[in-house]
Amino acid sequence: MDNQPKTTGGKFSPNKRLIVLLSAFALALVIPLACFLAAAHAAGNVYSGSFTAALADKYELLRKTESQKLVLIGGSSLPFGIRGDLIEDRLHVSSVDMGVYAALGTKVMLELSLGGISAGDIVVIAPELSEQTYSSYFNPDVFWEAAYERPEMLRDLRPEEIREMLWHYFPFSADRILHRSDGKTPDGTLYSRFSFDENGDLSFPHRGNQMAGGYDPAQPVSLKGLLTEDFFETVLPFIRQASDAGADVFFSFSPTNRSARSFTEEDENAFLAILRERLPCGILGTPSMMTYDKDYFFNTNYHLNETGAILHTRTLLEQLLKALGLPSDTGIEVPEIPAGERMEPDPVPGDEEKESNFRFTYSGGVYYLSEVIGNASSATELTLPDSYRGRPVEGLETGTFRNCSSLEILRIPDSYSMFPHGLFLPCAALKEIHLAHTEPSSVSIPVSGLFDGPESGLAVYVPAAAYTRYASDYSWRVYRSYFKKEA
Repeated sequence: MDNQPKTTGGKFSPNKRLIVLLSAFALALVIPLACFLAAAHAAGNVYSGSFTAALADKYELLRKTESQKLVLIGGSSLPFGIRGDLIEDRLHVSSVDMGVYAALGTKVMLELSLGGISAGDIVVIAPELSEQTYSSYFNPDVFWEAAYERPEMLRDLRPEEIREMLWHYFPFSADRILHRSDGKTPDGTLYSRFSFDENGDLSFPHRGNQMAGGYDPAQPVSLKGLLTEDFFETVLPFIRQASDAGADVFFSFSPTNRSARSFTEEDENAFLAILRERLPCGILGTPSMMTYDKDYFFNTNYHLNETGAILHTRTLLEQLLKALGLPSDTGIEVPEIPAGERMEPDPVPGDEEKESNFRFTYSGGVYYLSEVIGNASSATELTLPDSYRGRPVEGLETGTFRNCSSLEILRIPDSYSMFPHGLFLPCAALKEIHLAHTEPSSVSIPVSGLFDGPESGLAVYVPAAAYTRYASDYSWRVYRSYFKKEA
């Protein structure tokens, strides 16, 4: 009797069939993953020249500066608002400006700075007066842009943040593949890695005030709701650890535009009382001390122009000298705005005028388009007026398009430099927006929600020559999925 096992007539046994199926399944997963990683590697770092990528340079600067130093920690209001060379002349310490981008979050900026702080250093924490920066907010996608060339920066993060970074690596890589041809920051732009000087301050020319009316009404500066437990849980560990390392730690405030101020003296007193009670460090100045006229601002309610940076440096340095027990004479004169950069006085609020198709509001020395009326409100295609009574129309108000439910195609001239949040919410039928602006950084826009409202397939056409500027711009890039090149 033949005791040899029976064969299956050349067919696979059940076990072999399972192995083959599992192998095929593994290959089906591994091959696309390998192709994806290869494509991501080939794409390189399209954000190497971005404004955010400067964080890697500042991280290195902080760690290689062995002499006594002043370390400034916050968002973009710091590079726009500080002149480290003036501080060094008076304090005789090195100045390191760690401010880059509020969207990175204050918490991660504190974590990255801690390892570079030594005994004898002076640390000033000065986040923008906003709910995002007064919290534990962290944006892993933005941090990948900053850390891609310096992955060792991840070692300074908390474990939960590292997990978020790993989880977001694949969408970040997909983004690099999709935007490898248009995501690179063009040369000669304000929001570039190469716009910073040796102290980490902004050196790119930024004169005058670029905002319609001199301020952004969609970005009011308030103190209410900022001092949450989340905020204190973010800053307290850093203050204690930096103090234990032998540094003098202070908390201070960002520069803010007086025209955008929405807090009272009572609000400020309550705010300062809580800070003084809860923070185990000195407090430099008050929000009011660092609130300046709109002539000193550039393109947001927190970004100063070149003259404003001198003024704010003087204010902060004066308060710091007092706190350190030193003579408070900064040696810096109060700077005056050049005559050609002064804005016109504010008119009486609410001065409205209209023509047959548009209503205008005159505010802050400029005209805003406040409402589309008449025959224009039922048009399917509309080009906005670029002037009224011989003066440019420079801003749009929330509710401008409240009558425009039929609008499908909209053309906006480059005179408009103010776009509020929720502007297009009434425009469900809108399919195309054509922007004539060649310099996106000259336009103030909300950080989210600008194109909310149109139901589907909205395309935003921008000048072909400026397409990469939009795709890599500090503010506009969050909307780049909408962009198309104008024919």
